[in-house]
Amino acid sequence: MKTQLIRTIIITLALLVPVLGLAQSYQNLDYCGLLNYPDRLNLYFDEATYCECGGILMDPFIGCQSTSTQVSAWIVLTNPTADAITGWQFDLRMEGDVAIQGFAAQGGTAIASYSHTGDTWHVQFNEPLPLAGAHTPLLMADLLLAEGGNPYWYEHALVEFFLAPAGDAAQLNPGYFDGSGQFVPCHSLTSQYNGWGRPCMTLNGLGVTETEAQTWDRVKAIYR
Repeated sequence: MKTQLIRTIIITLALLVPVLGLAQSYQNLDYCGLLNYPDRLNLYFDEATYCECGGILMDPFIGCQSTSTQVSAWIVLTNPTADAITGWQFDLRMEGDVAIQGFAAQGGTAIASYSHTGDTWHVQFNEPLPLAGAHTPLLMADLLLAEGGNPYWYEHALVEFFLAPAGDAAQLNPGYFDGSGQFVPCHSLTSQYNGWGRPCMTLNGLGVTETEAQTWDRVKAIYR
């Protein structure tokens, strides 16, 4: 039986705007070999969060564990095919016993407009911003996790993250707008294969795309 997730509790919402491309504090998961694909929106955690990976792209296993009640989660554009970005849009939902203490959209004074309604985010820039390097952070969320109540024996609460197309937009994928204003569709880790109803990442769980049978097999394997 799937775990009944506790309703997400939102304490406060603060939109901050640090500069796009600052030195980042998220953990690099690209050593997994699963994230090195073009135009992807991946979810990373801060460097204090322990993560391990395995499996294959069609059935990845990326398990992350927080050693603290406070954790930062980053939505990062990886390996963009465009040279510049003029904006981005997606839906971001979190399920679990977690309090969202604040968001930080990346872009600084370059941000011309932003909107955040429910799960839906839209950010537009005054002018095209160059995309340099494999990673471009778009959004950071500061989270406060509950202790206990985790079905997988972790110290802190299980949280599942869902990344999907912007609910009020015509595009069928989350993504960004390139230097000419053309929309570039992106995929998260699992959505391309398993649909938007599967989490793109879990925290304090047994992996990203686990089904009940897969989870039980993995647990049994630990004790063989």
